[in-house]
Amino acid sequence: AWRHFERAADRLPQRVLPIGDCISSFNPTFGQGMSVAAGHAVALREALSTAKDLDHVAEIYLPKAAEVSGQAWAMAAATDLEYPRTEGERPVGFERMVQGSEAMRRAAALHPEVHLL
Repeated sequence: AWRHFERAADRLPQRVLPIGDCISSFNPTFGQGMSVAAGHAVALREALSTAKDLDHVAEIYLPKAAEVSGQAWAMAAATDLEYPRTEGERPVGFERMVQGSEAMRRAAALHPEVHLL
């Protein structure tokens, strides 16, 4: 789930920030949860260090947190879109990306050094 708090920042209570899985949560299969949490933490640190006061942290933090979530979301969605029955718009060049991923999977299965990479 991905909740777009950055779109409703002006309607949130003052000095209350959504963090972590409250903003976005991912299927653990993709292994992105901790990376996204770390990205949100960095975004919060930057917002706290640059905001003129605590009342303005959300307006800096929420778009940055959304950017972190968006990158992970795009990767997870791209994997789901490989299945023909998955509904959704495929990005330009999607078939080439799928072919490249499939070639890497085959190479990793055949060559231990590629698998290690």
